Amino acid sequence: MVMYGADVAALRQLASRFNGAAQQLHAVRAALSRVLAEVSWTGPDAARFRSEWAELESRLARAAAGIEGGAASLTSNASEQEQTSGGAETATGLPSFDPSRWATWDV
Repeated sequence: MVMYGADVAALRQLASRFNGAAQQLHAVRAALSRVLAEVSWTGPDAARFRSEWAELESRLARAAAGIEGGAASLTSNASEQEQTSGGAETATGLPSFDPSRWATWDV
């Protein structure tokens, strides 16, 4: 079967997986921050590590936000594909042609 355009269900499934991965990053970041806050550790190594962690924590947050942005883009692309295809498919899997969706031209 020939398919034109995107597989809407696959896009939505991938978006869901992206969101799940972003949530995992948020959870890991939060868990590590809690553990670090609870640990009694002083001295120059502790200060250096906490300083480095602040940058790493920020990078994890940006990575999660980037993945969430990818999920939003995938969801948007799926919606656009549905709209373009009109949501109706023929037995071949191709969108049905609905002439009322197209502008008429006076020649």
